[in-house]
Amino acid sequence: MKIKLLNLIVITLFIYQNISAETPIKSKLSIEFGTRDIWHTPNSTTNNNQIDLIDYFDYTDGYPAYEYLEIAEHHWWNSKVETDIKIAVDPGFLPNYLYLKGIYKYKKWLGFSAMYVALPQSLRLYDAFQSFEPKVNTYIKQTDGKRIYNYDHCFGTGIYIPIDYKFFHLNFSLNLCTSISPAYNRTVYLRSYSTNYQAIYDYKVKSAITFFVLPELELNFDVATIGKGDLGFQFKSNWMTTQKTIPYKLNKMEWTADNSIEQNVKPMSQKITKFEFDGGIYFRW
Repeated sequence: MKIKLLNLIVITLFIYQNISAETPIKSKLSIEFGTRDIWHTPNSTTNNNQIDLIDYFDYTDGYPAYEYLEIAEHHWWNSKVETDIKIAVDPGFLPNYLYLKGIYKYKKWLGFSAMYVALPQSLRLYDAFQSFEPKVNTYIKQTDGKRIYNYDHCFGTGIYIPIDYKFFHLNFSLNLCTSISPAYNRTVYLRSYSTNYQAIYDYKVKSAITFFVLPELELNFDVATIGKGDLGFQFKSNWMTTQKTIPYKLNKMEWTADNSIEQNVKPMSQKITKFEFDGGIYFRW
């Protein structure tokens, strides 16, 4: 038991020495404003067709699907190990996304990374019932507003290529990612404006997994030296495309619960494309 404990202490000290003793600790704090564009080709929805929930995400239509303010901290623990943390809020100061990345530099110009990203999906489920005949008044349980926010959980690993030349710094990453869309429930109550039609649509959305490649590019330009640190401008971008579907179980009750109909729905996968771009200032010390 004592030998195992001693071995654990030795290993812990070795790891700590590896992380802390090679180079001075450095940090970079940045603040940026950015936009996220998302495109797809929507399917038409009528009373006779099953609703494809992907058609009711927020997409770019003359303006970005999402806008965000990001605060980030990049930390150099030594010449081998780095971490990158990004947190963003939308214009209403609600959480927009969380980004965590760990980097191990095998060479000065080549490293490997592991990452986690929580990305919001804004679902406008109300819009799915606007074309119904007769016209209906819609109320959705489990939400206070017109939009439903859920988060996709993305895990990835890839290569990391840093290039530093005087005042110019470039970081490129190529990541292979898995996205997990969590399961959730939504109950929709419908009541006609002009008739006695009433209905309850009980959605049990199932978890779904998709795979995609995510390239990332970051450019940094030092413009001024303040004390022992550098002030500069930063620009970042990333892009992805994938095939995605949202399967769900629908329990549909029209007029009375005795007339309920249960359906398992799995729409065909649709192509989703996302592009992000943001820019701001940083201070590195």
